[in-house]
Amino acid sequence: MKEIELLRNISIQNRHTYQVKQIGIQKARDRILEHSTRILGYDSTTGNYQVQNANGQIFSARAISNSSALCKGANVSLVAPVGGIPIIDAMPR
Repeated sequence: MKEIELLRNISIQNRHTYQVKQIGIQKARDRILEHSTRILGYDSTTGNYQVQNANGQIFSARAISNSSALCKGANVSLVAPVGGIPIIDAMPR
């Protein structure tokens, strides 16, 4: 019985270690993506910005604030909600 309890405790520790490692990887990936998107221009018909990511893909993103940081050529971060239009994050870090 003690062996089963030992295996259970080791399993819990391994699960926790794995979760901490995954969170660290996600945070590191998010930091890499900060300021990796460049604003190409503003589309007044849709109210969205045309942006280009580091891979060269051009797409539309919306801003949630009227910041002076949102100008042509500015590097910004994006928040991409599932199934929605990406949001420009212009908050300084």
